Amino acid sequence: MIKIIGVLCSLGIIIFFLIFNTPVTRLGSGFLINSGSYVFTYHDLVKEAVSIKVVFPNEDDIPATLLYQDANHNLAVLQLSNSPKIKPSQFKFLNNDFRLKSEYVYTLGYPWTNTMEDIHELINGS
Repeated sequence: MIKIIGVLCSLGIIIFFLIFNTPVTRLGSGFLINSGSYVFTYHDLVKEAVSIKVVFPNEDDIPATLLYQDANHNLAVLQLSNSPKIKPSQFKFLNNDFRLKSEYVYTLGYPWTNTMEDIHELINGS
């Protein structure tokens, strides 16, 4: 009987350890800036990260470090350990009058984690 209780306690400790020490994987989006060695993303995605890996469509997995973070504006800049093999495309405005500072810009983020939380974030700025 004592052996059974000991085995059950040991099993409970192992299960507890596995549940609470399983790393959380977060997925998000961002875009390359500068020469492609930096990624602009949102702070909520990386604020609790122990390690960061950026995955590209051609399946490059590149480690990154958190270079800058601003929790008030929900912004983060990551520095890639090496440049990705994909060729970045430039963002082009249709006309130069588009960039008026008096107009508001909105983004709708959907930070998805492995817990499938249904939380949307609306961010505005000018």
